[in-house]
Amino acid sequence: AEETSTASGSILTLGAHYLAVGYLRYLIHSPNSRYLPTLA
Repeated sequence: AEETSTASGSILTLGAHYLAVGYLRYLIHSPNSRYLPTLA
C-alpha cells in the first residue's frame, strides 16, 4: 500500500510540476510578460 501511494504521489507531483511550468510559460509568452522578469 505504501509503495502504491508513493507512486501516486510522484505522479501527482510530476503532473503539478508540468502544469506549473506550462502556466509560467503561458504567462511569459502572454502580452503581460513585460511585467515579469525574463526567464527565457
